[in-house]
Amino acid sequence: MMLSFVNENWKMKVLALGCALLLWFYVMGERRLEVAYAVPIELKNVPQGMVVTNDLPKNIDIRLSGPRALLTDLNQKDIRISIDLVGLKSGVTTFSRLDDHLRLPGGIQTTRISPSFVDVKLEQIVDKTVPLRPRLSGKLPSGYRLVAINVLPSQVVVQGAEGEIAGISEVLTDRIDLAGIMGSSELTVPLDYRGKYSQIKDIKNATVRLQIKKDVREKVPETNPVEGKL
Repeated sequence: MMLSFVNENWKMKVLALGCALLLWFYVMGERRLEVAYAVPIELKNVPQGMVVTNDLPKNIDIRLSGPRALLTDLNQKDIRISIDLVGLKSGVTTFSRLDDHLRLPGGIQTTRISPSFVDVKLEQIVDKTVPLRPRLSGKLPSGYRLVAINVLPSQVVVQGAEGEIAGISEVLTDRIDLAGIMGSSELTVPLDYRGKYSQIKDIKNATVRLQIKKDVREKVPETNPVEGKL
């Protein structure tokens, strides 16, 4: 009897089961979820001859709401907050409503975004020529003296954000330890420069020529003054 029940109208039963499964998948797909993401900021079209000179958040925290099927298919790597800087001038520009810069598939909504705005500061890129000076440390061995020092090049060009460049008056080489140098030397020394929004143009090293001589000056013997007689 059980077998006859299964065999009876089996095609209709299979069809009904298929419809039930489709309905289940549809309902599960339409259930709304809320998911949190950390989304990076992407700056586009930085104006030529300008540079961004403020720190932006590494990521923007967002929460998205939408059908389970859409959120499941959403690849986090494809989510970006894209800010277009085309046509901007020097100064600070505030970009509010960051969700407007978020590209999402239809049916997905942003329920939370933090921070909700960012400031972008643009500055002109300028060049400035400043002296290059050696940084010396230590002392020459006893009996030696530094007669002359020459640095090539004598000047370098620093390029970068106008505000940062304004405070630069010179560039130094890496430290040169004089201890142990017992004669004239020619050294290749890296430049010591750590600009945040600027850099040295064209060169990374300097040639430092040290003219060192043995001190042969004779010491004048000390004499005791002769006391006068009364």
